[in-house]
Amino acid sequence: MRIGALAAGLALPEQWSAPKRAIDFFDLKGDLEALAAPLAVTTEAAAHPALHPGRSARVRIEGEAAGWIGELHPRLVRRFELPQGPVVFELDLAPLAGLPTPIARPVSKLPVVRRDLAVVVDEAIPAQAVIDALVAVKPRSVDRLALFDVYRGPGVDHGKKSLAILVV
Repeated sequence: MRIGALAAGLALPEQWSAPKRAIDFFDLKGDLEALAAPLAVTTEAAAHPALHPGRSARVRIEGEAAGWIGELHPRLVRRFELPQGPVVFELDLAPLAGLPTPIARPVSKLPVVRRDLAVVVDEAIPAQAVIDALVAVKPRSVDRLALFDVYRGPGVDHGKKSLAILVV
């Protein structure tokens, strides 16, 4: 059995204090990670015929291939006359079948601290390798590490990329 999701449109409701932003790969990846929590979800760049070349990835849960995520292929966007390419994922449900029902915990008396880190690495280094290295050394007080942006452009040397990482 498989599960799929499709997301398109604005990432947030329209508001005066934030610019409009279309839903992207990282928004849907966050939904996928929440669906599979507490299992480790990773992605690795890979091609799929229904997904946009260069904007698709294989999904692994606990290291095992479990599905795909990415933007719908432009050919299909045109064929179905969609105003924009939606982000989609398809996932095998087997890895999720044994997940326990979540149990509510009391609210912490201490506030959650969120930090955003920017790390500049060689273009050839997969973002997931950086996340994996951080997870390997993270202290118990860190609940979550997540990549939320990859930047290439002014201010970042040619052949490099800046990874924005959420630490909670």
